[in-house]
Amino acid sequence: MQPILFYNSFSFRHPSFGSNRFTDNSRGIRTHFIAKMCRGTGRIVSLSGEEIFLNPGDVFYLPLGLRYRSYWCIDSDGRVEWDSYAFTEIPAANDPKYTMQILKPDGEAVRYLDQLSLDQTVSPTSIGLLYLFLGRVMTKMTEDHLDPKESLLAKAKRFIVSHPQFTVPELARHCGVSESGIYSLFHSYAGMTPIEMKNQIKVEKAIQLLSSTDMSIEEISTQLQFSSSAYFRKIVKAQTGKTPTKIRKEHYLTDSF
Repeated sequence: MQPILFYNSFSFRHPSFGSNRFTDNSRGIRTHFIAKMCRGTGRIVSLSGEEIFLNPGDVFYLPLGLRYRSYWCIDSDGRVEWDSYAFTEIPAANDPKYTMQILKPDGEAVRYLDQLSLDQTVSPTSIGLLYLFLGRVMTKMTEDHLDPKESLLAKAKRFIVSHPQFTVPELARHCGVSESGIYSLFHSYAGMTPIEMKNQIKVEKAIQLLSSTDMSIEEISTQLQFSSSAYFRKIVKAQTGKTPTKIRKEHYLTDSF
């Protein structure tokens, strides 16, 4: 993986709001998340019916691809805040799948997370702290036993995230199936083509950049490797029904961890 793609596969943030919030990620999140509640409370409901309730101090995990809606309530001082650590790769050779869950880190794992919260800039040190934390908690995490086809789709999505300029033959080889098999998989389990998923992932990243940075539309288009800013605007409008300018004005909230 190229260095810029490696660093772009992480996003460390501290969302903080002065009012109750609602987020709709029913299309599925494009990364894994580890997060820790700092103030206020939260409730996350997956589209399959599972839910977790969050209080200050709770550390929780959301898996890549999870489709959910979340509700965030301010505390008596009028704030709701959490630390958020997004990453695309689970550090394990057997590619495990985990369910949405509240974690129970031991003292050493908590210290790693506390160190990480002091400087949330993506760097070799912060990435190392995140993976040290994961190394402590993964053995106690609840695994999700996916349908083999769903597992294969998750593998394909991770490849698309890591290789945004992929071709369908490359994706098929990575997944160990034929090109027709890839198209059939995406049609049956994602309801879209691989290229449509690529555009969806790019648009989700674009929304994040539009709502959290002052980068120009042209700069975002270039960073996300669209062929032109005009094509970027076209794809964003097709995916969201909104122009990039309107999304920025509305401070659209998605993938908000």
